[in-house]
Amino acid sequence: MSWEVSTVKSRTSLFNRCVSRDLLRRFWPLWTSYFALMVLLLPVSSYNTYTFRSQDYAAWLGMSTVKNIIYSDCHTVVNVAIVVGLLAAMAMFGYMYNSKSCGMMNALPIKRDTMFMTAYLTGLLPLIAANVLAELFTMLALTIAGAPDVTCVLTRLAVSVMSTIAFYGFAVFCAMLTGNILVLPLLYVALGCAAWICEGCLRHVLSEFVYGMTVQTHIFDWLSPAITLRAEVGIKYIEEGAKLAGVGLAAAYCAVGIAVSAFARRLYRRRNMESASDTVAIPVLKPIFKYCMTFGGALVSAYALFSLCFYGTRGYATAGGVLLLMLLGAFVGYFAARMIISKSIDVFRRGWKGFFVSACVIVAFVACFELDIFGFERRTPDPESIATAKIYYSTEYEQPENIRDVVALQAQIIAHKEQNEQAENTNSIYFEYILKNGKSIKRAYNVDYTDAAQNSKDSDIGAVQELINRREAIEKRTALTIPVNPTTVEYATLDWYIDDEAGYYGESLRLTPEQMTELYEECILPDIADGTIGLNWAAWGEEYYDTATNVSVNFSLRQDDPDRPATVRRDSQYLTVTTKAERTLAWIEENTDIECLPLRVASPPANTEILDKPA
Repeated sequence: MSWEVSTVKSRTSLFNRCVSRDLLRRFWPLWTSYFALMVLLLPVSSYNTYTFRSQDYAAWLGMSTVKNIIYSDCHTVVNVAIVVGLLAAMAMFGYMYNSKSCGMMNALPIKRDTMFMTAYLTGLLPLIAANVLAELFTMLALTIAGAPDVTCVLTRLAVSVMSTIAFYGFAVFCAMLTGNILVLPLLYVALGCAAWICEGCLRHVLSEFVYGMTVQTHIFDWLSPAITLRAEVGIKYIEEGAKLAGVGLAAAYCAVGIAVSAFARRLYRRRNMESASDTVAIPVLKPIFKYCMTFGGALVSAYALFSLCFYGTRGYATAGGVLLLMLLGAFVGYFAARMIISKSIDVFRRGWKGFFVSACVIVAFVACFELDIFGFERRTPDPESIATAKIYYSTEYEQPENIRDVVALQAQIIAHKEQNEQAENTNSIYFEYILKNGKSIKRAYNVDYTDAAQNSKDSDIGAVQELINRREAIEKRTALTIPVNPTTVEYATLDWYIDDEAGYYGESLRLTPEQMTELYEECILPDIADGTIGLNWAAWGEEYYDTATNVSVNFSLRQDDPDRPATVRRDSQYLTVTTKAERTLAWIEENTDIECLPLRVASPPANTEILDKPA
């Protein structure tokens, strides 16, 4: 391989055309393939989609078809940028991972700054050029199809370019940290998703023995650009219609990509080129790598093996199992890291001090959470600071007295921690608070779900049952966004079943729009106001089998949106008829041959105490 070098220019410029030309000659298939892929994914796909596919979905979102097509592909360009950024960085800086190539490059009369910037820009600019050309072809295709939209195309181009700069810059930064080209993609994925992976594993591990910890919350996703951009960039539906979300976030990550590229340049200046083939190329990072492996191994071990080794443990035994697995994972991670750094398996004779310090940190960590040193388990929010409270999935409250009762229920469950943890049968209860400052708090508790608890109004699950059927909760669950009348009812049925010793039998009766309107207006709405229909059940005890019937009302609604032409709005409702819904029961009896039976008769429970209870 020969290099043409202009010595004079290399001493005064940050870009060497000869080196750049050689890199372009060697790696042109990468950029050509990228351009071809972008043409297939953007202009060709946009033209075909606009020409041959239905436009109903775009109309339903309240946006033009072409805008829907272009904005939908923003998610695609982010995914492509994640991959191509890594491939371009591997191509441009691959010489650093081979001793011969690295020595040859450093023998050239070119400053390190010049070499870095030449490789960096040679990798980035063709990607940006491919993005621009692909969008120009998109404009041409849409113009031929008769639906040009310059603003949308330019917006997607901005997202594509910013994503490319962000992920290419991050990949270049990762390239400076290692001397092994096989380690680079692993490092790129690990660092790019580190916060998301670590927080997820940590929450899963803590949820095994910290009462109330939920795995549903992720606070540090923003530190994982690949996860966050893939989740946030795309069409988001709001009350006014649909819009493209995540453009500002892409700009922020683009700025971060430029910043880490500048830091990578500084690392390149000071990098020991003799570190080619080393897993960790920067000496000062070796201890960091070792302890990341140690604590990462601890988390992964506890996350992956706990259910297999300690499923069903309770109380202090659960924390003990987590601690044992974390120490095992830390041991493997610590000494594996030492083997990788030293390139030897002879690492057990010395160096135990670091492991013992790590073990003490892990023991202190588990002990603090098990003993609730931080007060996490005991903490409940101030009711006055809460805007909205949710319990048991989707039951929502905004009235102050109901919010206070939700917080009081959480405190009651916390007080019964020992009883709930020792119960033979449990069920998960979820709490979510949206605070007035916009922040959210989520908790998840396993509560006693034995037959005795389900049949007691004083139990935790009994208190949940009472709360989820408050008037406010029923009204929110049964609220419709479309009025019920003969012109909006699209489909309506009465469904019923029998499940007894003879087996299961079910059937549906189709209602006309007029019948559904009459049933809803004259019977269901008044029964909802009385709190006798629209009920939910957290406990399947005597009350459930005596109150719920084997009949349900199922209907869907459809209406053209007057504010957005060609836009269709939809809504639906599914209601279990209860023995207390007198008006609805009377209408069914008068207008159909369906016999409404309590579930204790129509679908007998396995619990013989409930089964033997007189009807």
